[in-house]
Amino acid sequence: MTVLRGAKKRQAAERLALDEHYRSEEYVVSNEIGEPYNPAVLSRYWADAVKAAGVRHIKLHGGRHTAATPMHLDGVRVAVIAAWIGHSDPTLTLRVYAHSQDEALKAAGRSLDRPNKSSV
Repeated sequence: MTVLRGAKKRQAAERLALDEHYRSEEYVVSNEIGEPYNPAVLSRYWADAVKAAGVRHIKLHGGRHTAATPMHLDGVRVAVIAAWIGHSDPTLTLRVYAHSQDEALKAAGRSLDRPNKSSV
């Protein structure tokens, strides 16, 4: 939220400075004239951030997988994850983006070992 508030404040200052030359007000993240960033620019910013963080480089698009998987494992509904990623089909999101981890698969297996409470 802090980053988004900062972006909103920066955009307001840019909009005021450029007046009618500011292009848009519809983007959450935009360049200094109100246009959406070129994908190559975002990829460069991403690469710089990954390098600064000292983590293994993955493509920006791979960040979707990285974000969707922990949300899925944390119990976020697939429809919500799909909307966040921009998919209209939650089954596609689940199939492509929300990868199960070894521990989650082991937990699923252990759930089969529990006695069935409905038969008691």
